[in-house]
Amino acid sequence: MIGVNYYKITISDYNGADPHIISHEFKTADLPEKRKKPKGPRAESIVNKYSYMPTLIKIITDDNHIFAFQYRHNIDGEYLVDVFDGENGEYISSAWFPFIPHDIKKGKAYFCKYHYSQWIRWKMNYVGPNLDQDGFPAIEVYKIDP
Repeated sequence: MIGVNYYKITISDYNGADPHIISHEFKTADLPEKRKKPKGPRAESIVNKYSYMPTLIKIITDDNHIFAFQYRHNIDGEYLVDVFDGENGEYISSAWFPFIPHDIKKGKAYFCKYHYSQWIRWKMNYVGPNLDQDGFPAIEVYKIDP
């Protein structure tokens, strides 16, 4: 780890209320060795300038909850997720997720183990894993309790 920093999430209200900012501490994640070998001059300038990963991979909102997925992993490959109350901007908790869901709605995380590009290859007679009995990508649903 390189150091401790803060990321900020700005919440805007389209009804004219003033935006409020959520600020939360995080530890930077080092750039993996495989990414330190740039391909091309533009990539080389970026790698030379930054020696750590971006702060967040993805932000997902569900009603009044905000899920901020960090680049940090534990030894099991799980992602660190910070959960906030979107209404008042308060930090609720952090959790380790074994995957980054495609969406979170009504307290349920939806995860398609089979990426669309893999599904296209399957439709072109590519046989792959994670399909349901009809040959479509399987979607897993997990209950979340922030």
